[in-house]
Amino acid sequence: MGGYGSGGWNDTGRPLDWQTTPLPVNRVAKAGGLECGARLTWLWSWSSGQESRIGIIGLGRYQGVILSYDHYPLAGGGPIPVRIDVPVEWTSCHFGGERVWWRCPQCARRCLMLYGWGGRHACRVCQRVGYSTQREKERDRIQTRANRIRKRLGGEPGVENYPAKPKGMHWRTYHRYCDELIAADEAFSSAYEALLSRYG
Repeated sequence: MGGYGSGGWNDTGRPLDWQTTPLPVNRVAKAGGLECGARLTWLWSWSSGQESRIGIIGLGRYQGVILSYDHYPLAGGGPIPVRIDVPVEWTSCHFGGERVWWRCPQCARRCLMLYGWGGRHACRVCQRVGYSTQREKERDRIQTRANRIRKRLGGEPGVENYPAKPKGMHWRTYHRYCDELIAADEAFSSAYEALLSRYG
């Protein structure tokens, strides 16, 4: 049946955000990657210890960049060179200054992040990137929400794990969080009992 967060029947076949190589435009801009003639190497470290790297060539602050890297198909075979022109757009902020956006190479929509998958970089919509929680079962999603609260309280994940009140937090806030944790644990237990009854 699998453990907590193991996915399964809810599998969509779409890449998840953590399986892609996300490229944030604001960080590239801060690193000087949009300047004409700039050359950067963007690195990702995977849990397997492997690294992915992308070469970024700046075309100018208002022109965009060229992404250059080798794509290794999942089916095997040698590397396939990839070169993608990515334009940018700047918009005015309400309180002054400007904000930079990628223009998706596939659909031209504005986005803050491009996701690398399958030998191309594009926006989340074009790449059909899913969130990790979309592959969780309902009982797992309940505990995912509860574990966020536990982390906020300075505790560790786990059913029926109720961290002590953090210093500086109002008691009213702490009790509200505890009520949410208890409700989440009860819902998780009900869902798990319903699952066991199907196999019992």
